[in-house]
Formats: sequence, C-alpha cells, structure tokens
Amino acid sequence: MKRLLPLAIVVFALSATPASAFQLKLFHTPDGNIGCALSAGKGSFGGSARCDIAEHDWKSPKKPASCDVDYGGGLAVDSDGRAGFVCAGDTTLHQGRKLPAGGSVSVGAYRCVNLGTAVRCVNRDTGHGFKLSRSVAKRF
Repeated sequence: MKRLLPLAIVVFALSATPASAFQLKLFHTPDGNIGCALSAGKGSFGGSARCDIAEHDWKSPKKPASCDVDYGGGLAVDSDGRAGFVCAGDTTLHQGRKLPAGGSVSVGAYRCVNLGTAVRCVNRDTGHGFKLSRSVAKRF
C-alpha cells in the first residue's frame, strides 16, 4: 500500500517553495479514464508517480485496516521500492493536460508513457513501477 500526501498538500508545497526546487506535473489520457501526478524535488519526500483510474475490469484489492480513505483506485511508485495500490482521499483524475498516445512526461527520476491503452510509469533510479489500464494493474 502506498499512502501518499493528498494532492492539496502537494499543490500547497508547489506554491510555498521556489519553482525550481519542487516539480509537479499532472496529465490524463485523452479519454479521461486515467489521470496521473508526478512529483520530485524539495518537499516531495523523494518524489513519486501516481496514476488513478476511473473504470477498470480488474478486481481491486481488499482495503487494509490501515487505510481510512479510498483504496485500490490507482497505483503509485516512489523512492522506497516496488509500486503499490494507493490509499488516498483525493484523486489525480481529470488533472493537467491531455497526454496523447505515445507521449511521455518526466519529473526527476520518474517517467510515465501513454501506451495508448495503458499508462506505464517507472522510477528510473530503481527500475520499479507499474502499468495501469482498464484490463490490468501490474506492479514491478
């Protein structure tokens, strides 16, 4: 389970620190089904890549007792290792710009690519990441 800072705190940190120190990029797939946030730099706690999904065919994992908000609606990878399902009371859906198929976004060590039917994000320092689509939620 990846418990991340709510987006509101991340956006506040963006406005409270110099633009060169903290980076945040938001995007969504053209159909709006997947939305992602990538962060890095000072105040990002090592950075992360997180994507949420609105509609999917795979079964969400059971919500752990340690999560008191929504669980399993997305995946995230940070500097701590393998990707995990998100425990969050906010969403990355419908944020930022549309990222066309084949497009990519990078922030610090994190890179996400719109594969057309899926989004793949990786921490390039560790090689860990995820692939998220309507049919699969794969962590590596």
